[in-house]
Amino acid sequence: MGGALEDLLKGVGRLDLVILNAGVAGEVGPISQSSLDGLRGIFELNLWANKRLLDWLMGSGIQIDQIVLISSDSLELADKGWGGCALSKAALNTLVRLYALELPGVHFCAVAPGLISSSAEAAAERIFKLLPHLREYESGSFINIRRILAPDEYERLMDVSMPT
Repeated sequence: MGGALEDLLKGVGRLDLVILNAGVAGEVGPISQSSLDGLRGIFELNLWANKRLLDWLMGSGIQIDQIVLISSDSLELADKGWGGCALSKAALNTLVRLYALELPGVHFCAVAPGLISSSAEAAAERIFKLLPHLREYESGSFINIRRILAPDEYERLMDVSMPT
């Protein structure tokens, strides 16, 4: 991984903003029916891929002002069958908090853009609307964009029942 990133960022001494968007939802269903192999795969992408990127960035010598990691509101939907995603993104949110504590010169946050049922562009628009305000939140925070920008949509989503 380092070679590709080194090539991409060669000569870069400073980045104002880094957005890390590695993630997968996995199968929706009861956690009791989720296989360990399936959960390991979700964790590999949602947690460990992001950690590898963070570690490379922190060791690169590049000054970074802010790092945003894409999380998920599956944490709040775990009872609706989003167990694997919820577990891995809860771990990601904790990872973000730990990096924020260890590296106070960088502003870290985990951002949940909401369920991406429309398009990646729609999710990106939500994130970009909130970008100017992210520093209002403590470094290491989890921020659910849907709760802030679309509270009615958020409430409707929370009322949806778990698939059978």
